[in-house]
Order: sequence, then structure tokens, then C-alpha cells
Amino acid sequence: MDFENLLQVLKVSEIPSNPRLVSTSYRLHKLFPELNKICPKLDYPGVPYNGLRSLVKILHRLVSIVIAKVEARDDLQKITDVLDLFTRLTETMVAQAVVQLRENSEKIPEEQKFDIFLKNVACWWQFAKHNRALLTSYFGDHMLFYLDPTLSSFIVGCTHSMAALRSPVDAVGCAVNSSYRGHLISEYLINGSLYYPLKVWALLDNPLFNGISSMQASKFNVLTKTIHVPRQKQWIIPADGRPVQNQHQQSKPLGLPLMDDKPVRCRLLRSKMYPPNGKLIIHISGGGFVMFKPEINEGCYLQYWAGNLSGTTLLSLDYTKLVVYPRAFQEALDVYLWATSGQDDAIAGLGFKPEDVVLCGDSAGSHLAFSICRALQDIRQECKLQNSNDISNAGNDGLHGDANFIFPSAFVSFYSNMTVAQNQCSLGLTCLEAALTPSVLLSLYGLIASGLVMDEDEEIDGLAAYSNPNPMRDNWRTWFSHGKNWFNCEPEELIRRFDTIRRNTSKAYLRPMTDEDLSQLADLRLFVICGEFDFFLDGCINLAKAWKGPIKLDIVENVNHGFLSYSKISRECRQGSRLGLRRLREALNI
Repeated sequence: MDFENLLQVLKVSEIPSNPRLVSTSYRLHKLFPELNKICPKLDYPGVPYNGLRSLVKILHRLVSIVIAKVEARDDLQKITDVLDLFTRLTETMVAQAVVQLRENSEKIPEEQKFDIFLKNVACWWQFAKHNRALLTSYFGDHMLFYLDPTLSSFIVGCTHSMAALRSPVDAVGCAVNSSYRGHLISEYLINGSLYYPLKVWALLDNPLFNGISSMQASKFNVLTKTIHVPRQKQWIIPADGRPVQNQHQQSKPLGLPLMDDKPVRCRLLRSKMYPPNGKLIIHISGGGFVMFKPEINEGCYLQYWAGNLSGTTLLSLDYTKLVVYPRAFQEALDVYLWATSGQDDAIAGLGFKPEDVVLCGDSAGSHLAFSICRALQDIRQECKLQNSNDISNAGNDGLHGDANFIFPSAFVSFYSNMTVAQNQCSLGLTCLEAALTPSVLLSLYGLIASGLVMDEDEEIDGLAAYSNPNPMRDNWRTWFSHGKNWFNCEPEELIRRFDTIRRNTSKAYLRPMTDEDLSQLADLRLFVICGEFDFFLDGCINLAKAWKGPIKLDIVENVNHGFLSYSKISRECRQGSRLGLRRLREALNI
């Protein structure tokens, strides 16, 4: 109906001076029959949401803006650019949806799936490059128009700050000129690496912000403290890609791969109103494997959750960032094994012995948490091969002091992309934001799999260079260096680099979704929560379709990726945080 109104308004208004607006409107209108035909085919049963449906909702909101501009006789050049951008976006997303449906009906070899996904992300990077002028108009005057105004204003402000941090000249330009602002953000969309969002993170990660977050604990009457979890040396995730190994059964010690024995820093949260109820949530935050600490999330939603979980303890990991696989994965596994070990130091640190454990993660943290479920399943299988759940000869470094292996009873996942194995047309929405853009996504996957972030990393051993944190390198690249991304190279070289990353992602736990793994985890209850405008929406829907066990899929309307972090800003995001709390209580049976 909105499009019919637009076409009628264009007829009545008679705008011969802007034929591009008229032709673009008709072009977009002709796409709707195909959209309406494909959308239901991408749904999860009983949940009428997917990337194309989200696009349709955005388009209707855009058309309302266009109609208002036409009727007010405003300057139509920029809004025409935006309408043209979304028309091209729709054409590309429809084409990818057709491919996605075909892939869903075919049996694609496992070794080809990630290659498809990586090329899909690269496709959207190319889309951004080819439509840079249109993106400049969108980011300059209409960025995130489809979100709640309070939320979009906050995100736009953060994005402007990130662009302005380049130089004083850019700061002034962003403040006074929308076209200048749009130009800088579109440049970031195309050329930004994972070091770009680290500029904003560097401003937030300071004693002031962390102190404000901690002070809010009194509002929810929540106990918060920092604990340092010791490392275990029995179950090791090898860097060569093998599944978790029992070092006590190896002829040669595996050693801790690519890491030292430094304890893992965690934050513990629990309501002061209740004694410990024997239940534990192990939470892993997102941030693309490169940023965020638990303290930031405490003020946003973790303290609210902890205060309303009837004595459930929440343990949030501060795992090592900006490193290659498997360092963060090993740290997460070590924390889980320590917390469920029943050893004296674990009971003293937590204040109780857990009887029930639920894993929880958002974005990259959800990927980590699910990978740990897979590692725990491999450990469980190894125990069964020994005809016992008891881990013999464990000593002080072992898994359990008793004979019981505590497997998580449920997993609560927020907006993660664990199905990095196929086309997802919702990834087109990465072109509309300036945080996790196509270029940043490619940069992140290059880092975690191969130690490949910038083009110059190709000349070194990236797996060794990124095996440990390097603050000097990372600070230099964040604030001063403007080198080329690893994927900004000749086509032949790009294919070779893609192949290297694809081979590395075949390592155990880097790509946690395979049919075999899902069938082995069928006893794990899964809760998946995602935003309606999240670019990982189709990935979450694909996960729900593939899951073999009990699952509940929830879509939070009118929010984008990372909505938990915005729960203090937006009413819709607060609703998403409250939904997350309800699902956690359901997972814990409280």
C-alpha cells in the first residue's frame, strides 16, 4: 500500500526534474511480487521473520520518508540516492535469497560451505565499493532511519565519533557537514578493519566508565567481584586443528598451545537477596573477538539479570582478545572445567558447588560458548570410551575431583552466526551499519582463522604473530596506521587467501556447526534470540532449522545487532534484555 501511495504521489506531484526518482520507484515496486513469493520460504515454522522480511519492513519506512519529502517539495537528490541504494540492495538480496533456497535443498560438502559464506561477505563488500556515492547520501542524512530515533541517534553519534577520531579536521567536518560525515563513514564501510571500532572501545575502556558500571550494582542489590581462574592442563585444544585431547594419555605432552599459564580473569555476579541456589550461568560476551570486557556489559544488562535470577550465580569471562585460534577457546574451556570441577578452590571462588550449568553468549561470545559445548561433548565421548565418567589420575590439574561430569543443561544464544556455512541474504544489512561492516567481518574471520588482518600480515607468520596479545602493534594500527586490508588485493591473490582461511576454519571448534555435531548435542536445550534488523538473522534461523534437539527461537522486533548493549538507551532493546532474562529463567527452571 505504501508503494501504491508513493506512485500516486509522484503522479500528482509531476516531478519532471527528477526522472530518476520516478524510475527508481517503479523499479523497486516491480520487485515486490518476487519478495512476497520468496519471504515465506525462508521462515522458520511459526516464526514469520527473515532477512527479506526485515528488508520489506525497512522499505515501507523508507517510502513514508520519500512521500513526506515529495509532498514537502524538499531537495530530493539525497533521498533519491537513498531510494536508489535500497533498490539495488533489494535486487541483490533477492538474488542471494534464491541462491540460499537452492543451497538449502542441496547437499553441499562441508569443505565448501564456509567458502560460500566468505564469498557472500565479500560480495557485500564489493556492493559497498560499487555504491559508495549512494552510501554517502544514506550515511550523511538517513543512517539507520528504520530504528527507534533514540537508538539510531545514539549509534549514529558513536559512529560519528569513530569517524571524527581520525583527525581534528575530520572532527570538525563531521560536526558541520552531513556530506562530509557520510563520506567518512562510507569510507570506513569499505576500508575499515577490525582496528577501527577499537578506537571507540579505547575511549570506553577506562576506570571512569567501568566505575560507573560497577556503581549500578547497588541499584539491583547485586554482589560483584573479580576472580582469576587457574588454568587446567589435562584437556587441551591443539592449535593444529584436532579436537580436544587428554594430555594425560599422550606419549608427549601437548603443552598449552600458543599461550602461557596466566589465569583467566572473570567477573562474578549474584543477588545479595538470595543464597546461592546451586545454579551457574557461564556468560561469554561478544565484541568480534577483539573488544569488550564484562564490566561494560554489567551496567547494560548483566547486573539486571543477576538481580532477578533467584540466587543464580553469573560468571562472565574476560577472555584474551585479538589473538588467533585456539587461545580464547582454551580459556573458555578452562573456566568451564574449573567451575564444574568440585575442587576446593572452585567452591571457594564461586561460593558453592554448581549442580546445574547454563551457557550463555552473545555474538562472538555465543560462537565461543557453542564451541565449548562441542569440546565438552568430545570430552564426554572420551569418558564413555573409558567406560566411566571418572577422569583418572586427574590430580590437581584434572577435570573433576568426583566422578560426575556436569554437562550444560541449556545454551542461551544471542544474535550469533554459528552457521558460517552458507548464503545468508540478511548479511546485506551489514551495508547499512558502520560497526560490523563487510570489511570488518572479513577482517575478523581472517584474524581468528589465519592471523591475517592487514595486507602486510601476508608477509609474516600470522598464526605466530597473533598467538599472543601485542598492545604496541595493536595501538599503532588503531590510532596511526592506515594500511590495506588483507582482502584488498588482486583477484588471483584473493582466491589464494580465501583458500588458506577456508582450510584453517576446518579446525575443530572454529566452525562449530556440522550435522554430526548437532546430532551429538541433541540433549542440549537451545534458546536463540536475535533482532529483527540483525544481519545475522538468517544465520540464527538456519541454526533453528538445523538443530536436532529442543529449541526456542525468538525475534526481537525493531532492533539490530548488539541490542543487549543498548538496553539502557532504547525501550525495544530493554524488551530484548527482559526476554533474555525470561529465557534464562526458563533454561534454569526457576
